Amino acid sequence: MYKRKKINITDLIPGFKTDYIKIMDTISPLIPPEEKMEVERVINSWTKYIDELFEKLRNIGLFINDAQNGEVYPNRYWYNWGYQAEDMKENRFMKYVHPEDAPLVRDLSVTEDKKLQESGHIAFRLRTKDGEWRWVLSTAVSVLKDKSGKVKQYIGFDTDITEEKEAKRKLKAALEETKAEKEKAEAHALEATTMREIAAIVSSSLDLDKTIEAILDQAKRLIPFDTASVQILENNHLTIIGGRGWKDLGKVIGYRWKVPGENPNTVVVKTKKPFILGEISEQLLRSFDQLPEEYTGKSWLGIPLIFRDEVIGILTFDKNTEHFFTYKHANVGTVFASHVAIAVHNASIFEKTKEIALTDPLTKAKNRRAFFDFMAQQDKVFKRYNSVFSLLMIDIDFFKNINDRFGHQAGDNVLKDLVEIIKSDLRDSDIICRYGGEEFAVLLPSIDEEAAFEIAERIRMKVEGTLLIAGSASGLTVSIGCADCRGPHIDGVDSLIFMADKALYHAKECGRNRCVQYSKLCS
Repeated sequence: MYKRKKINITDLIPGFKTDYIKIMDTISPLIPPEEKMEVERVINSWTKYIDELFEKLRNIGLFINDAQNGEVYPNRYWYNWGYQAEDMKENRFMKYVHPEDAPLVRDLSVTEDKKLQESGHIAFRLRTKDGEWRWVLSTAVSVLKDKSGKVKQYIGFDTDITEEKEAKRKLKAALEETKAEKEKAEAHALEATTMREIAAIVSSSLDLDKTIEAILDQAKRLIPFDTASVQILENNHLTIIGGRGWKDLGKVIGYRWKVPGENPNTVVVKTKKPFILGEISEQLLRSFDQLPEEYTGKSWLGIPLIFRDEVIGILTFDKNTEHFFTYKHANVGTVFASHVAIAVHNASIFEKTKEIALTDPLTKAKNRRAFFDFMAQQDKVFKRYNSVFSLLMIDIDFFKNINDRFGHQAGDNVLKDLVEIIKSDLRDSDIICRYGGEEFAVLLPSIDEEAAFEIAERIRMKVEGTLLIAGSASGLTVSIGCADCRGPHIDGVDSLIFMADKALYHAKECGRNRCVQYSKLCS
């Protein structure tokens, strides 16, 4: 049994630990002592998510060579072949490479030729500890160089393609055999090649949308279809998150099936097996009353996406011909889905990790980092398309008194309640962020200052009538400043924030519990 070295992301990524210390030194004086442990727990939790993500990627082929620190982090293949991390250091792995393939293989950290320091796909043979030769498809790319241009860190991805190579060898031999045997070998080689490419999908992107697009591209090579969908199982519902072949994909994305329910999707989830409908009845079509009118499917194939013995979603394929799908399609699709499930699971973890990193843990509003990202995006849209957007700066009046009189727990509850009140008056496209302490920023795309003022007034009045302190009859109020990106002194994101903040300050100076437009100050 080998003991695999665990990656510590704070040691691996250059500057991460330094930035972490700087951030903590900066914000530490601003955090009440009793909340410091919670802040450190949130940051450590985020780091733990990234560490776990790296570990999962190593299980499917990722390796890291950190020559700068004299460390290597092999993938599971390296250990399965009988080697340890020390066997990979300082170009030692080269002695296990087949002599004929050695000229193709190189350690980027010891390569002097600058032209060879960026690697493409390389296929070579490697001898295992037991003496067996395995074919490896490897890709490596530098991530850190020193001032002289020498590679100090690089990452790569290995795939064991021995079975694919063997399938192609059999294909060559089958050319002299019967036509039926040749076709069988061709199908096997195609399947092996396609499955290898599916494994490459897992490493190519952790963006969920890009992963889904790649999955549907590859599915067409294995299973003919007119329309297809990728569905994720969450909260007893299957929801379409991607599709292909639809005239208007926007009408399909987000469509949901209840599970369990009177639909074939439920059969796939319950049995954890493919399910074929040779004929789609009119009655069944009527149960899908929200699907686009142009849906003309006559036969249907559903395949479960299973990760660690749990169904996380399904793939569906439609054909405008009755009795089109066969068990051969189902069997190929099942192998395909085993790779798809890994890709979808890893991309989903990454999406959730990103969401955590951009969310305020107390109020569940977006955090300050997310706020500036969204502002930058809206500023680009405005400059390119002249599409107006507005900003509200909202501050709870006399919030310090709440903490002093009722305690910080009461103050935390007020902040959470305020976010829910604000959200109730916003659209899905609007963004609410915790800007700092008891101050919140609301970004309103395609809304000018006049319309933003009306929204601000609705929020202010609703807060005045409903925001209370638990155990007290005292009601709370807010002051709001608003400005849009077409103000007279606006020349970028920072100035817009300044204008909205100035309007908020004026609302405070004028007695609080009011909304102020920046343009009215100027006039």
